[in-house]
Amino acid sequence: LPVVFCSLGRPRPNVWSGLPHFASEFCTDCGQGVQLPDGSFVYIVVVQLMPDWEPKDHSKALPCCNNSVVAYVSKDGQSWEYTSAVAPYDVAKYNGMEGPNECALVLLRDNRTLFAVMRVDGGDGPIGIKPLLPATSLDGGVSWHTAPLPTDMLAAQPRAVVLDNGALLVTVGRPGV
Repeated sequence: LPVVFCSLGRPRPNVWSGLPHFASEFCTDCGQGVQLPDGSFVYIVVVQLMPDWEPKDHSKALPCCNNSVVAYVSKDGQSWEYTSAVAPYDVAKYNGMEGPNECALVLLRDNRTLFAVMRVDGGDGPIGIKPLLPATSLDGGVSWHTAPLPTDMLAAQPRAVVLDNGALLVTVGRPGV
């Protein structure tokens, strides 16, 4: 599978490798990363796995995406290796919706628990807006566990931060919304 090279103002590019499927989109801006106590890094990225949906009849609008959120790890912050699917696209679950995308990642106060939160769909599809999807990892991003949030916790572009008192704050919405 191809390797993704990305460089923005650095002497050498970031290298993202190991994704077990071809991707038609690879969005690091849609994700976020953290540094672990051992100095290594975990970063979550939004990918559209191939093949993309393509309407046979181009006069019919079909969903644009089959998004998944995946995790990468790095020792130096430049060479990244795929480690796991945080929230893979599931056609039975999302049935024509975008799937997991726009996400945030934080390391909780215990310095062990990774908390990710993702938008699932923007409400422009046939089902409507879906609640945010959280995921946690206790092993540095190797495995992830999801649990439902209240159904009224929905919107776009979630951001998360751990406050000085240990409380987790999650905000949602785009500028101007």
